[in-house]
Amino acid sequence: MKFDDIGIGGKIKELRKSKDLTQAELAIAIGVKTSTVSSYELNERQPSYDVLKNIAWYFKVTTDYLLGCEKRYLFKELKVEQEIFIMRMVRFFKDYNQLYYYDTDEGDL
Repeated sequence: MKFDDIGIGGKIKELRKSKDLTQAELAIAIGVKTSTVSSYELNERQPSYDVLKNIAWYFKVTTDYLLGCEKRYLFKELKVEQEIFIMRMVRFFKDYNQLYYYDTDEGDL
């Protein structure tokens, strides 16, 4: 099974395991019950918007990634910390590029 095919629950479970967390530890971190985390991971229940944001913040991923709109695992051999660094660099250059084009459109550069 490809990572993209496992749904939000599978992504939560993979992220949790990558940090060596129990369901109870993740539940405390995101403000839900342990049984709720279990339901998420089994795709029996979907997190609310607020909980989704908490999960994304905790694991330092985007909500788009959790919802399947963004691919995160581009390089499977990299550690999570290395992937996070790469994604931050990509976002930095995207933001820089948008600022550059904004400024040149206004004639500021």
